[in-house]
Amino acid sequence: MTTPTSQEKSTIILREKRLQDQKHDVILVEDDEALHRVLRRQLQWAGFDVSSAYDAGAFLSKLALPRAKSLVAIVDLRLPGLNGDVAIDWISQSQDEVHKKLSLIVLTGSPELVHSGLEMASNVKHILFKPCPIEQLVSCVRDCVSPS
Repeated sequence: MTTPTSQEKSTIILREKRLQDQKHDVILVEDDEALHRVLRRQLQWAGFDVSSAYDAGAFLSKLALPRAKSLVAIVDLRLPGLNGDVAIDWISQSQDEVHKKLSLIVLTGSPELVHSGLEMASNVKHILFKPCPIEQLVSCVRDCVSPS
C-alpha cells in the first residue's frame, strides 16, 4: 500500500471540507413517530437538512418539489398505505432527472420484504436492518453525498 502524497492529502481534506460545509437534503420516511424523531435529531446533529415523511405518499409528494442540493432518502419498507418497496420500484423506473439522482437507503425491521429487485435497483445504495447504530446510518448518508 502506498502512502498518499501531500497533494493527495490536500485534495482529500478539501473534498471533506466541502462536504462538511455543504448542507445536504435528506428525506426521512419512517412511520414510527418515536424512531422518526430520534433519527431526525441525530441526522440534524450530523449536519444534514432533514425533511420528514411518515408515509410513501408524502415522500413521493416531496420528490415533486424542486431540489437544488444533493438528495438522499432513508425509506422504511413497511409503511401505511403504499409500502416503501413499491415507492422505491416506482422511483427506480422513473425517467425524471431528480429521481435518477436520488440515493436511497432502505432502513427496515422487516427483512422478509427485501427482495432481489430491491437490491438491484440502481438508486438503492444501502440496505440496513433495524435496529442499527446511528453511526452506521450517518456513515451511509455521508457515503451517498460524498463526491465520487
